[in-house]
Amino acid sequence: MTDERNPGQLIMPGHFIPLAEKSGRILDIDRWVIREVVHMLSSNPDIPPIAINISGRSLSEPSLPQFIGDAIREGGVAPSRLIVEITETAAVSDLHDAQHMIEALRQLGCGVCLDDFGVGFASFSYLKHLHVDTIKIDGIFIRDLANDHDNQIFVQAMVSVALGLGKS
Repeated sequence: MTDERNPGQLIMPGHFIPLAEKSGRILDIDRWVIREVVHMLSSNPDIPPIAINISGRSLSEPSLPQFIGDAIREGGVAPSRLIVEITETAAVSDLHDAQHMIEALRQLGCGVCLDDFGVGFASFSYLKHLHVDTIKIDGIFIRDLANDHDNQIFVQAMVSVALGLGKS
């Protein structure tokens, strides 16, 4: 985001997203991102699928799947070219809403990814209940992976479980 008072300066997401979540404006930001990405996919049919993160607050937004469906239909974009990422923390904080959102997105044909996987205490058990296509392992396990034996063990276990459950 560009700083209105200093147009040459950018405001990084870590600074404005917490405020947007508190104020409820994050729902507007999520919809703006969806519109922009669908437009980008529509204008560039040769680019690969694009993954977007949606906020935890959007998980309980019942009209969001309809909004996404309308956007991809209007843009003439194959739904599989849009991958929606949901953080594990957000999904676990409201498992019921997350399951409904994931199912609705899958019915649309969008890919669904569980982001920051491994941060929760019971991560593996949630994989049984969250029917996502892909997991993205949290960065804490990936940093210095080549030199950190403990992280290698954790990542190997996560990959093995994910593949065993049919997830990439």
